[in-house]
Amino acid sequence: MRQYVIKRLLLVLPTLFFITLIVFILTRIIPGDVVQMMFQEQGYAEDLAAMRALLGLDRPLHVQYIRWVGNVLGGDLGTSLWTKNPVLEEILYRFPITLKLGFLAMVFALSMAMPIGVLSAVRQDTFQDYMARSFAIGGLSIPNFWLATIAIVLPAYYFGWTPPIQFIPFATNPWGHVLQFLLPAFILGLAAGASVMRLTRAMMLEVLRQDYVRTAWSKGLRERVVVLKHALRNAIIPVITILGIQLAQVAGGTVIMESIFGLPGMGKFLFDALLQRDYPVVQGVNLILASIIVIINLVTDLTYALIDPRIRYR
Repeated sequence: MRQYVIKRLLLVLPTLFFITLIVFILTRIIPGDVVQMMFQEQGYAEDLAAMRALLGLDRPLHVQYIRWVGNVLGGDLGTSLWTKNPVLEEILYRFPITLKLGFLAMVFALSMAMPIGVLSAVRQDTFQDYMARSFAIGGLSIPNFWLATIAIVLPAYYFGWTPPIQFIPFATNPWGHVLQFLLPAFILGLAAGASVMRLTRAMMLEVLRQDYVRTAWSKGLRERVVVLKHALRNAIIPVITILGIQLAQVAGGTVIMESIFGLPGMGKFLFDALLQRDYPVVQGVNLILASIIVIINLVTDLTYALIDPRIRYR
């Protein structure tokens, strides 16, 4: 187990290196010049050249990358080209907002997916099963940005009410601060919940056909004991795998939800930075998100051994 953990930790560094390298190159080849955008495409050539030199954008790409990596190793993610604020300070302010949105989205996803998936498997080919499968297909098929738009437009059209689309600080209105996360988190958690529900149902059906489960039924054990203690514990192992994937997808989905509902989290911060070609912000946010996803994948793998003692890594 210890050897496996060490190997996985050693793989983190090259993984993050390639991610940062790819992000660094891709941001530089996006059409549009940040310096020309600053001057609203009305600056003289000498002014543009002076600004590029001031921002360090006149240096070769490999020199810019090495300098940025060196600053990152020193705890400096750079400074925004537009606001002149340190990127790390901006991320520390916005990260809790994204964390709340992602956490609530996964709470909604799991609270829907696990019970519905288990019930669908236990009541196979019944009305409950058909409804659960229809819910899963709908959750996977409907784009969350369309659903979020409809959730804003329809209530406004028919009832003259719209959900909060401006950020409410916790200090100003604690209850309003919490409420503004519920709708975007629910919409964001639908697709994740649908995927988890389908896999939970499939794995439960497979486990319920195993001999040890039939033996538990033949002993006259209650349905709750058979399903939860004997079946669900073994069926949930593959579900943990997809949970790690869904967490990454939820992190990516925050970009859309935060933009639509006006939440100043890391997703909206990244979206605005891409529009403005704010290279340090794009690189810094991607580095943080990539690190979080790598850690989630590592924790997911290590959780296998805690749930099923038969699984050991050597």
